Amino acid sequence: MKKTVCALISLVLLFGILLVSCSPKEEIPEAVDSRGSEAVESTEEETLSNDPVTVKETYLPSNLSKQVRTIFEGKQDTFNDYSASSAPYSMSDVFSISNCRLLSITIPVCKTGAIDFKGNFVFTLYVVGNSYEGLCATPKEIYHLDINASEHDLSENNASVYRWLTVDLSDYDIELAEDETLAFYSPEDTIVPAFMSQDSKNTHKLLTVMKEQFPQITGFFNKVGSGAVTPSVSTLFYDFEWERTYESEAAYQAVLNEQTEYDAMVQALKKKYEGAYVSILGDSISTFNGISNNAKINSTIGGNAVWFPSKNTNVMHEGLTYWGRLIEDMGMRLCVNNSWSGSRAYGAAGTGAGNMLGRATQLHRDNGTQTSSDDTDPNLIFVYIGINDLHNSNAVPFGDLYNILSKNDGRSDYEKIDAWFATVLAQAEQSGTVKQGSTYKTFEQAYALSLNAMRERYSVAEIYCITYTQNMDTRCTAEKLDQYNTCVKALASYFDMGVIDQAQGYVNGSNMHAYSNDTQYLHPNAAGHKLITRLIVETLYKNL
Repeated sequence: MKKTVCALISLVLLFGILLVSCSPKEEIPEAVDSRGSEAVESTEEETLSNDPVTVKETYLPSNLSKQVRTIFEGKQDTFNDYSASSAPYSMSDVFSISNCRLLSITIPVCKTGAIDFKGNFVFTLYVVGNSYEGLCATPKEIYHLDINASEHDLSENNASVYRWLTVDLSDYDIELAEDETLAFYSPEDTIVPAFMSQDSKNTHKLLTVMKEQFPQITGFFNKVGSGAVTPSVSTLFYDFEWERTYESEAAYQAVLNEQTEYDAMVQALKKKYEGAYVSILGDSISTFNGISNNAKINSTIGGNAVWFPSKNTNVMHEGLTYWGRLIEDMGMRLCVNNSWSGSRAYGAAGTGAGNMLGRATQLHRDNGTQTSSDDTDPNLIFVYIGINDLHNSNAVPFGDLYNILSKNDGRSDYEKIDAWFATVLAQAEQSGTVKQGSTYKTFEQAYALSLNAMRERYSVAEIYCITYTQNMDTRCTAEKLDQYNTCVKALASYFDMGVIDQAQGYVNGSNMHAYSNDTQYLHPNAAGHKLITRLIVETLYKNL
C-alpha cells in the first residue's frame, strides 16, 4: 500500500489534478471512508484517523470544463467527427487517469448513429497499461457504455449533435490500478466524439484555452493493435469524475502537504534569486522562437535555429518551458538564451550550430554596443547540451575520460580529471585556433574546454549542467547514456559547477512517452518541461 500512496503523490504533483485542498488544521472535505460514512474530521487536538479515506476528484478544473462546454456546444463548424479504423486511442496524459474508480465521463459528442433495440447508443472504453508497452498491448478490459437516447435527449443518425455529454459510470464499476489508464472509442460506436486538429483555425480558441490551463491533455496516442504508439497532433478531450482511496487520513494529508512543501521551496529560493539574471546554453530542447534567436539580447544569436514552439507540441509559449517557468516562479530575469536547435558540444569553429565552445562565452547581454562596460552578466547559468552528440556518435568521437574515471587507481575523480585536462589544455594551446580535430578531438574535450571558458568568463556565476534522459532514438543506449552522464557530472564537479541530474529525476524509459510529443520522445511537452523545472527547484533548494 505504501508504494500505491507514493505513486499517487507523484501523480498529483506532476499534473496538478487534485482539486480538493486542505491544511493539516482543517477538515478534509468530501472525504468518506471505505464503508461510505463521513470521514472523521481532524482538528489541531485530534489524531488523524487510520481508516481509509475516499476522495472525489475531477479531471479538468471545473472552470475549464465550463469553458470547454461553452466553446464546444453549438459550434458545429469548428470541430470534426472522429472516424478512424485504427482506434482505440489514449490521451498522452496517461498517468493522470490511473489508480481510481471512475464515476462519470463527459464526452464531446459530435454525431450519433443508429440506436439498438433497447434505444441505446454505444460508446467504448478500454483499460490499457499506461506504460509504453501497455499502450501497445491488447486492452485488458473493454466496456461498451449503453447511452440511452431518451434519457439523454438524443436522436439517432444526427450529424450535428455537439453536446458536452456526461455519462454515469457507477454501474460499470471501472477501477484502474496505478499501472492502468483509459483508451477510447471503437469505429463501431454509435456515439461519435469530436476531435480538434491543431492545424484548424476554427478550433484555435478552444485549443488555446486547453493548452494554457491544462496543457497535458493536448494530443493523444494512436494505438494500433500491438504496433507502435505515435503521439498525434490532433486532440481528443474528455472530462471525468472519479474517486481515489487513500490508506488513511495521514496518507491523504501527505499528498496535499507535498505540494505545499514544493511551494515553500520556491518561496525560499525566490528570496535568493528574485531579480537574478539567468542564461541558458542549450540545444533544441531549450529554444524558443523570438527569444533564443533574438539578436537584440546578444548580437551573436540572431541566426540560432529554433524548435519551440512547434505545431507538434503543446509548449505554446515560453512560460511552459522549463526555464521560462523557473524564471516566472522565482521572479528572475532572462539574460541570454543561447540555444540552437541541432547543436552539439563537439563542432566547428564560430557561433554556428555545432560549436558549444564559441557560444559558451556569449551568455551576457551585450546591449547592442561594441563595448563590454555596459554588458549584463548572468548570475545563474544552465548548460543543457550534448544529446545531439550522443545521437551522432558516428560523427562525434567519444574519448577516454569515462574509462579513466572508471579505473580504481587510488586517485580521486578530481585528480584524474586534473591530469587529463592538463593534456587537453596543452593540445588546445598548441593548436592556436579553435578547430575541431586539433583544439578538441572528442566530446569530453569539447565539453570540458567549454566549461573552462565559461567559468573564466563568468567567474562569479552559479553554473549548473543538466544531464540527459532516455529516449527512443536507437543510438541512445543505456550504456552510452551512462557514459555521457558520468562525464558531464564529473566535469561539472571539477569546474565547481552544480548538476541537475535527470537520471535522479522524474522522466525515465518507462514513462517518457507521457512527457513528449515526439515519436522519439526527445523534446519535452509542457508536462515534461514542468518536471525539469521541479528537478531544478529541488536541486537549487538542496544547495541553499
